[in-house]
Amino acid sequence: MVTVVEKPPLSLLVHAALAAEKVRVVCELRLSHLEKHNMTYSFTMELLDRARRFEDWVDDTVANVIKAHPTYA
Repeated sequence: MVTVVEKPPLSLLVHAALAAEKVRVVCELRLSHLEKHNMTYSFTMELLDRARRFEDWVDDTVANVIKAHPTYA
């Protein structure tokens, strides 16, 4: 039998947030360097967009988990 956990584990969410932030920063840095040479790369732009959306989702989920904690007031 499998036990279904309703609340996401905060430690996993924070780890995911940090990983997403790293991807976002790497993409921003790459695009910044390409821009200096009047270049761009659509794959990097797509990855940046997806990383930002994922990072926003994780950040919102972390905030909701924290707000739902009994000690949050």
